[in-house]
Amino acid sequence: MKNIKTKGALGISLIYAVVIGIYNLLVFTISNGDARNNVFWFSYGFVMLAFAVQIVCMLLAFKKADVEAVFFGIPLASFSIFYLGAAIFAGTVFMIFAGIVPPVLAIVVQTVLVGAFIVIAAVTVLSRDVTQHVADNVKQNVVNLKNVLIDVELARDSAENAELKKALAKLCETVKYSDPISTEAVAAVEEKILSRVDDLKMKVAVSDAEGAMLVCRELEYLYAERNKKLSASK
Repeated sequence: MKNIKTKGALGISLIYAVVIGIYNLLVFTISNGDARNNVFWFSYGFVMLAFAVQIVCMLLAFKKADVEAVFFGIPLASFSIFYLGAAIFAGTVFMIFAGIVPPVLAIVVQTVLVGAFIVIAAVTVLSRDVTQHVADNVKQNVVNLKNVLIDVELARDSAENAELKKALAKLCETVKYSDPISTEAVAAVEEKILSRVDDLKMKVAVSDAEGAMLVCRELEYLYAERNKKLSASK
């Protein structure tokens, strides 16, 4: 995997090097040396900045291997390509007409392009991070749910009392089909569930069937409360 990433990075670097090299060749071959005034160099600098920004954005967009991170990194990569295209167009036009374009106009237009892209990129990155955080929470909640289900199933399998075994089987179904999504509204309930599952395991281990039955009923109630609060918060 590391070799693949290294080869991919080298391949992308080579592509950018070729594109930048060709652009520079065209710019300095076509342009007249006498016309390379402040407007020309300002514009050239903004174009090179756009290339650098685009490279950094591509790296940031696909830095993580997670599917969610890559998917939500696509808008950032797309915006950076649009910005690069706009910067090349504007910068090239200003370089061609460097002798007649007011320096203030060239600087203002290209600064606005940079500023607009920074705002869009910041919003995109924040949105991606929030979405990734939610996705990570969902994954963790699914893991916790599976762990609770495993604990209850183990308790069911080890229970000797027939009535308790039946109650634990019903609890297994409740846990299995509960909503894996979690919000702040159910955080306190989920803490109680984890605590009561620990109690359940302990009571089953010491063959306290009556105590385990009480915990089963509490857990059924807690899951019902959790599901209702989740429904209300959606």
